[in-house]
Amino acid sequence: MTMTASCPAGWYTMGSSVVVEQAVGKSIAHASGYLPYFQCTGTDQVLSVILLADPSGPAFKKGTAIVSGWFPAYDYTTFTSGVGSVITPVKLK
Repeated sequence: MTMTASCPAGWYTMGSSVVVEQAVGKSIAHASGYLPYFQCTGTDQVLSVILLADPSGPAFKKGTAIVSGWFPAYDYTTFTSGVGSVITPVKLK
């Protein structure tokens, strides 16, 4: 999947993660992955994310799932930091 992220120009990210969850009967299908490291440009950047489904849980099905993601960003010249996050529904096909 792809995600769009932005942070102040000159900042750097690391340790970013993405989770997808979907109710399947009385269980939850779950997948997770990491956003790649990227240098912030101050504008939106489209990033590819590889998510791996948890094989011990149920399979995803067509319908709505919830995506949550977060990424910390750092400015190493001023020792300033911040965290961006999102929780949004998506349609699985």
